[in-house]
Amino acid sequence: MRALLAVSSLCLAACGGMTLDGSVNAQAPLEFNDVAMRKQSQVFLLQYHQRTGEAAQIVLKLAVDIEGLPSSKVLKDEAFLEHVSVSRVTHDGTRFPPIRHGTLVFERLKFEHRGAANGYFAILFSDSTTVNGTFGGTLTEVLE
Repeated sequence: MRALLAVSSLCLAACGGMTLDGSVNAQAPLEFNDVAMRKQSQVFLLQYHQRTGEAAQIVLKLAVDIEGLPSSKVLKDEAFLEHVSVSRVTHDGTRFPPIRHGTLVFERLKFEHRGAANGYFAILFSDSTTVNGTFGGTLTEVLE
């Protein structure tokens, strides 16, 4: 396993083994030591951070528009492209290539403040690199 999570106050002990890996790591490093899951209006935000002292980088940010989410809580192909965006904010300015296709599965999603969420995702980028991850824990709400 590429990285183990140092559990933060935003992601309680129930988070367990969150992971982030893939071949995109060669051009956009995926090491992380903190994860935050948030509810902001109708958007599920998942952020993997690399924190050093006061500085923080967003290694991977997954934003999911929950409105219109299928009852299966599975997004793939066109539905993934319509509902999911992926980005990063790092000191070196690296970005992910455009997404070719992806899959996101919510094994559990109680979309409310202190609600539980867990699942996994797999993304294939236009340059044939990949990123895969797992997540689980408690949501905090970001008020607008």
